[in-house]
Amino acid sequence: MYQSSRVPSSPCVCWGCWGVRGWCGRREREIDTTIAQGSITEDSEGRLTITAAGRAFYAKAAALQDELRAERHSGISDEEYLTTLKVLQRFIHNTGVRAWHH
Repeated sequence: MYQSSRVPSSPCVCWGCWGVRGWCGRREREIDTTIAQGSITEDSEGRLTITAAGRAFYAKAAALQDELRAERHSGISDEEYLTTLKVLQRFIHNTGVRAWHH
């Protein structure tokens, strides 16, 4: 199993699992799953390496992401999209909450 001591110290991305309880183990489970799927390998020193299957999966996911972005942004200019993001960020800022973009 991949050891969390090898993962850089940073808060976990899942809500509520960091803080008092510390490390939640989610990253280890995700890494173990990815190894089991054959997308990455782990050597005897704990280094992770992407496999050919992992590269193919990544390429397929990236292509799908590009398709979905084009679909979702249809008829919306980059300027309109940016303006919308900035307004939503202001809403978050005005509530006094710190969010990912701070």
